[in-house]
Amino acid sequence: MRKLNSTGKTALSGIAAALSVTALMLCGYTYPRLQFILPLCAGMVIYTLSLIVGKRYALGAYIASSMLAMILCAFKAPVFYYVLFFGYYPLLKDFITEKLPGRTAAFICRIVLFNCIGAFAVFIVGAVLSVNILEIQIFGWKFPVVLAAVALNVEFVIYDLMIFFYRNKLTDLQIGNKL
Repeated sequence: MRKLNSTGKTALSGIAAALSVTALMLCGYTYPRLQFILPLCAGMVIYTLSLIVGKRYALGAYIASSMLAMILCAFKAPVFYYVLFFGYYPLLKDFITEKLPGRTAAFICRIVLFNCIGAFAVFIVGAVLSVNILEIQIFGWKFPVVLAAVALNVEFVIYDLMIFFYRNKLTDLQIGNKL
C-alpha cells in the first residue's frame, strides 16, 4: 500500500465521515433498536481512519460527521450517543492508554470517563428529547437507572475489549501507516 498524500487523506476522511453519517441515518429509517450498535460502528469507522491516515484527519472526519448527522438524521438519540461518546472514544482510548502508566490506572480512568460522559449524555438526551431519565428502556425492557448503569458498564467493558482486539487484528493485517 503506497503512502497517501494530503489530498488522498482528505478524500478518505470524507468517505469515512459519509459512512458514519449513513450508519447513523440507518437508526431511524430501518431498525430503531440499533440505536447503540450503529453509533458504535460509526465510531469504529473513524477509529479505522485514525489508524490509516492519522488522528488529525480522523478528528476532522468525526467533527464533520457529527455536524452532518445532527442536521440530517431524523432519529436524534443515536446521534447524541455518537457525538457524546462513541465517535471520539476510540481515539481517546489510545491517548489514555499511551499517557497513563499501567493498565489498571488507564482502565479505571476510562471507566470513570465513561460514567461521567454517560451521565451527561442521559441528562442531555432526557432534557433535549423529553425522555424520562428515571426509567431507561433498553431493547424494549424498562430498567431503573441503577440497573441500566450497571448493564451499560458491562457493555462498556465489552466495547473496550472489542477496540483492543480490533486494533490487534489490524496490526496483524498490517493495515495503516502507523501500525
